Amino acid sequence: MKFTILWVDRESAKVFHVSRGIEECSREQGAESGHHAIAGEQIDQYREPLRLFVGAAKLLSISNQFMIVGPGVAKHHFYNYLVEQRPELAKKIFGIASVDHLTEPQLVALSKRYFNRTAS
Repeated sequence: MKFTILWVDRESAKVFHVSRGIEECSREQGAESGHHAIAGEQIDQYREPLRLFVGAAKLLSISNQFMIVGPGVAKHHFYNYLVEQRPELAKKIFGIASVDHLTEPQLVALSKRYFNRTAS
């Protein structure tokens, strides 16, 4: 069985296509230096850059199902973006999980465990 995992934080998104191991990894880079400037020189710590989400959504468009993982709240912001802007992709989400930086074998194991649990 093939799985797709999106690992996302405030600065980047990585899409992993998984079967027995990581078959392919694509990356979308967000705003430079991690700061998101808005009008009035304010920093909005709770909104992820639209460019990052648009790019990540493009990377996921070929997936049948995918899981969103990552540290912090970026994964939830991306989920909200999909629900509002790309509902056809939001329907393909089979899970969201909080994780720190994982090795490739850990990502593979996480996706298989999570998919098997939600498929039951």
